[in-house]
Amino acid sequence: MPYLADHGFHDMVVLPGSCYVDMALRLERERSKGVAGLVRNVTFHNPIIVSAEDTIVRVDVGDHGNGRVEYTFYEAGVAEPAAKLDIDRNPAPSPRASTEAFSIEAFQAQSHDLIDSDRFYKTLRENGNQYGPGFQHVASIWRAGDQSLGRLAVAHRDGAVDEPDLHPSLLDSATQLLASCMLEQGKTFILRSIEKIAVTDVRFPDTLWGHAVLLPESERDGKSLVGNVRVFDQSGTPYFDLSGVTFSVLDRADAAGEATAANLVIASNFTAEPVEDSLRFWGDHFGTPIHVEFAPYNQIFQQLLDAGSAFRTRRDAVKVILLGLEAWATGDPRGVMTLTRERADQCFGDRTRCVLPNGLEIVHLNRYETDYVYKEIFEDRCYLKHGIRLPDGATVVDIGANIGLFSLFVMSRCRNPTIYACEPAPAVYELLKANCEAYGSQVRALNVGVSDRPKTATLTFYEKSSVFSGFHADETEDREAIQAVVRNTLSSETSVAGDAVEEYVTELTANRLSRTTHECRLTSVSEMIREYRIDKIDLLKIDAEKSELDIIRGIDDRDWPKIAQIVIEIHDRTEQAVKQIEALLVQKGFRCAVEHERLLEHAGLFNLYGTRGDAPVASGLDQSRQTAGGLQRTVRDFCTALRSFMSQATAPVVLCVCPRTPPAEADADLKAALDEAEQTLRTAAATIPNVHTIRSASPLQQYPVDEYYDPHSDQAGHIPYTSQGYAAIGTTLVRTIYNLQRPPFKVIVLDCDNTLWKGVCGEDGPQGIEVSAPFRRLQEFMLGRMNAGMLLCLCSKNNEQDVLDVFDQRTDMVLKREHLVARRINWNSKSENVMSLAHELNLGLESFIFIDDNPVDCADVRINCPGVLTLQLPQRSESIPAFLNRVWAFDHAGATEEDRARTRMYQENAERQRFREQTLSLKDFVNGLQLRVEIAEATDDQLARVSQLTFRTNQFNFTTIRRSEQEIRDILQQNDVTCLVVHVVDRFGDYGLVGVVMYETATDRYKVDTLLLSCRVLGKGVEHAVLAHLGQQAAREGKRLVELSHRPTEKNAPVREFIRNIGGPDGDPAGASWTFAADRLASLAYDPDQTAHPGLEAPAPPHPDARPPRQVWGFGVGDRSEPLQVIGEHLYDIDRVAKAIEAYRLRKQPLDAPVDVAPSSTLQAALLNIWSRVLGRRIGIHDNFFDVGGTSLRAVQVIAAIKRELKQHLSIVSLFECPTVSLLAAKLRAASGGRDGAGSAAAAALRGQRRRNVTRRKAS
Repeated sequence: MPYLADHGFHDMVVLPGSCYVDMALRLERERSKGVAGLVRNVTFHNPIIVSAEDTIVRVDVGDHGNGRVEYTFYEAGVAEPAAKLDIDRNPAPSPRASTEAFSIEAFQAQSHDLIDSDRFYKTLRENGNQYGPGFQHVASIWRAGDQSLGRLAVAHRDGAVDEPDLHPSLLDSATQLLASCMLEQGKTFILRSIEKIAVTDVRFPDTLWGHAVLLPESERDGKSLVGNVRVFDQSGTPYFDLSGVTFSVLDRADAAGEATAANLVIASNFTAEPVEDSLRFWGDHFGTPIHVEFAPYNQIFQQLLDAGSAFRTRRDAVKVILLGLEAWATGDPRGVMTLTRERADQCFGDRTRCVLPNGLEIVHLNRYETDYVYKEIFEDRCYLKHGIRLPDGATVVDIGANIGLFSLFVMSRCRNPTIYACEPAPAVYELLKANCEAYGSQVRALNVGVSDRPKTATLTFYEKSSVFSGFHADETEDREAIQAVVRNTLSSETSVAGDAVEEYVTELTANRLSRTTHECRLTSVSEMIREYRIDKIDLLKIDAEKSELDIIRGIDDRDWPKIAQIVIEIHDRTEQAVKQIEALLVQKGFRCAVEHERLLEHAGLFNLYGTRGDAPVASGLDQSRQTAGGLQRTVRDFCTALRSFMSQATAPVVLCVCPRTPPAEADADLKAALDEAEQTLRTAAATIPNVHTIRSASPLQQYPVDEYYDPHSDQAGHIPYTSQGYAAIGTTLVRTIYNLQRPPFKVIVLDCDNTLWKGVCGEDGPQGIEVSAPFRRLQEFMLGRMNAGMLLCLCSKNNEQDVLDVFDQRTDMVLKREHLVARRINWNSKSENVMSLAHELNLGLESFIFIDDNPVDCADVRINCPGVLTLQLPQRSESIPAFLNRVWAFDHAGATEEDRARTRMYQENAERQRFREQTLSLKDFVNGLQLRVEIAEATDDQLARVSQLTFRTNQFNFTTIRRSEQEIRDILQQNDVTCLVVHVVDRFGDYGLVGVVMYETATDRYKVDTLLLSCRVLGKGVEHAVLAHLGQQAAREGKRLVELSHRPTEKNAPVREFIRNIGGPDGDPAGASWTFAADRLASLAYDPDQTAHPGLEAPAPPHPDARPPRQVWGFGVGDRSEPLQVIGEHLYDIDRVAKAIEAYRLRKQPLDAPVDVAPSSTLQAALLNIWSRVLGRRIGIHDNFFDVGGTSLRAVQVIAAIKRELKQHLSIVSLFECPTVSLLAAKLRAASGGRDGAGSAAAAALRGQRRRNVTRRKAS
């Protein structure tokens, strides 16, 4: 039941109470073969939290023998019941309820509030009741006192439209109606009990009505509420009643002083976990816990496409995509292969599974073997050396496929390959087949060996060393080969030497060659070419354990031209086979390279690479084109997946293209390909609503880092950035998210003395004050904000003329009087003046920024106007410009022409207001304006403003449909859709583009789905002119009617008032349409004395709200001033941010964290410093790394830091061997030849520790 994920409570998915009723009714229907008519005494006790895993609910049924059956529900493993209810099989007959006395229309007429679905569920979500689409079936609500009326959209169970069924979401929606009566209290409600559910009929129409009544105030105690709900259809026919519905009412977490968390889900194609430290630090800085969930490694496509992914199920969380384009540029998107849980179960069954480091789940034989082969194929890319490449559509023959890792690698590297994978061992073939079937249909798995001709032969199969299995087994040689590999690994990755090496080799290779034999069918390459009609082989890969020469000799002369590339792993201690195969390939036209890997030294294993002499190695321009083409395809696929995901998503997505590595920046061809791909990505993302893109250059431009890339950790664990690099990315992310959904700042209120200039104008005079460089920079900064659409005001304790003299007489002032929309220059308190400005500008305090140098005035505004962002300028004027640039609140998205003209429009409106006060009547005022309304089809360059108006206009907006610029552009591609824009000018100036009409031309009418006007032009006849224009144009085109669609909201009441004033039909106030004759609209004229409708001429300024702004996505709480002030003053470069993050981590460590013996040497001190930084806590030299918070991820960071800072090369194995600073220091000293007594003692301790580790491994 996926829809259950839509029933949330404070970021938890909770099994709804209606589900228990539904389960009981369905069980009762199965048991009694009838429909239960009465449910009684429903009580809810312990809520069941639903997780991604299966949730098991146990149901106990008790028959009391009197016609009542008791159902009790338990969560599996929990003794206390979750819910109880009774079903009455033989209810006493009761008279059929009647709703004749209840009139839907009468209730709507007397209602004092109309709530649309968006507002209702948004408010519930803010209060803590989080309903997703599966539980959002209340379309509209009318309220009158303690009663509410709701229109309900009926949900039917999939495939059961005709089956009698009380769906849980419908029952839940009925109870939701009671919550509408307490919506403004900002409290969370919890369903506790229902006294009775009487079901009359379950064959529901698509639309029902619910009438909810709260019991009188005397029966409520403030902590709970009780009510009844009746559900009926349009005609009044009843369907079910709920009696005695009881809710517990809880204070919202933030109302009680607790900050609501900001929830993030992060998907990336590199290791992103180190960014969590910076995210948590910034959450702590803003007083907002940040909860981070990381998707599995390299699962970006899966997160966007899979229904069960965290991106899909965590609806309320902000989604973050951290994208390293280089991984895609190298042709390795490594994430486009998806595997659902159902598919995995179907293909894998009960076989042993593992998850590879790249996130792919497979079945396998041995973990150590899988890890080694994975590293060889996916990380070392041993089959793509010396010019070998995999073009899209490649045909690959994989001889010796084992469990299929190379076949999976091919699928991850190129598009639409055709793969023939041969594996003779029956047990391994079954795993190969399962892995290939799980990830696509491009692989034909063949249970066959390959030789010089078709035949049968005996295969020796080593179960614990399957990669050494073959048709030419020699146990002695095979053991020596395995031992050589282990010996080389120990020598290169540990400090073990001498006799100890052989001891470990013997131990680690014991029982590796237990074997069985199988009679297997063999074929040849040429036979495969004929059987499967293969025209070409782009890559022939051979790993066949001493059968290589036979395979090569079995290729007919006529088939060699079909083979473009060949890679062979040759098993030959004498190197004679290597020479023979190389000579044969050269004779066939191949250019060859032989490689003897370091770890295969003395093992008799070689890799031979053959490419055609007439096919040069891909490089230069050819390689660049291949790289750019593959990258562009992957980017386009990603944008398609992102667009599909966002079509159903409600929370924003932040797409961060992460900084490129220095090698990529240095490669001119690769850099050009990345630039082009990023531009494509950003352009496409800009057309997807609610997607916010961070450029790859942004993190390092905002927070420059000298060494942001760590090649060591990148190679070891795909951790490409240093701690400072991750801090820069994390800080940029939080900065972006902070500004995502907060109410935009619209007004900057500026002090004058020692803010706009140095000095006091009342004492120093206009010529005595100084407009030095820092103050000019401040004024330039403010002018830039004004051009981006913000309004500038003055608020100064001065004589007004003294201030104006400075503006009039000082030519070096960048800010001029014409740049200001309002001023308060007097001796009142600053907070009083700020509230006065808010009233004059008709804007809320949360949209104001107040800037002053005086701490007393700043404190006054912070205390009395906490919604205002108050910033105190630095004492040193030289620091002012940098301070302003650092404050996140000034980050601003792109501005339209209307934004840039906003100051002029406010000034013109002030002149209109003064003119209005001078006129005797509204008619004189309107006539004196000399209004001119211009209506024309929208041009392409106006669509950004059209989109902006759909999002910003609420009052005179018939449908409040919000559309992005691209969505509008797509709609206009339809031949029958037209978009008109309304431009208004009067004697005082240009209002700009203030209206939009979008309509579809039907057979006999215009069907208008968008009609909106800015409130700046309401009450002046513009709305009449627009409708008249529509009527005239419709009549010219022979259309009889104009149909105006309508969706009621709490704010667009002026629309309904306007329709009534022009004598329009009442229509359906729940949201349908009004239809007018075209000729009637064509003659519509505005008469201010007869058709004026109150409230539209000039919206009444709201009373300034002194409360702090509400949270949005976890940010924007309480006092924003202090956190942003600290950022501007202190947390402005990456060194300071990184130190603050480290201090935060140390501060958050447990109080009883072990602090051990101090370091006794420089080396120990250096190691201790590295460990402390990585672990984020104080640590002693004898503390075990893994006991104090160390993980494999942090181990990679430690090893990389040691390489970078101490120039010492270690493997991760070293940290497992030496998990304390003292032991690791001893190991490094021993490796560097330390001979002192302390070193000898430490070396002895090290040997003892190793022995204990070996013993521990044996025991396990």
